[in-house]
Amino acid sequence: MAEQINCFGSCVDNLTTREFDQISDNVHNTLTHPKGNQLFESYLQQKQLKDSLKCLEMYNTCISILRNSSEESLASLIAQVKEVQEMGEDMTEIDVVLEQQIEEALEERNNTKLVKVLEEIKVVCQNHLYYKHKGFVAYIMHYKKMT
Repeated sequence: MAEQINCFGSCVDNLTTREFDQISDNVHNTLTHPKGNQLFESYLQQKQLKDSLKCLEMYNTCISILRNSSEESLASLIAQVKEVQEMGEDMTEIDVVLEQQIEEALEERNNTKLVKVLEEIKVVCQNHLYYKHKGFVAYIMHYKKMT
């Protein structure tokens, strides 16, 4: 855990003013910014927010799959969506309706529907992380003032 705290401090210290502004602006910017995503993960680890860490992992997995989805075979995309589905089995953020959408997309074996359900999961995770982002921003602002 101490390694994460040191990483967090050095990462915050090394942010440019522009990067700091981007990361602290909104959760989307934090998640899509490489340093922001890393800092946010460190923050969630420090605060031992396991559900949020799992949500961030799921978000990052969806982003990775979506980034390469046009190059993936249908079989590969189905396997990846099943992997994401398994990640979300115990997550309250993945409600019954979204679980049904995942099942339908898998049953229909349709690239467009599989991509759409990954996009929906990504949005659900981002919405969950929105509330943790406020604490994250306050934390990094407080940290920046102390240094």
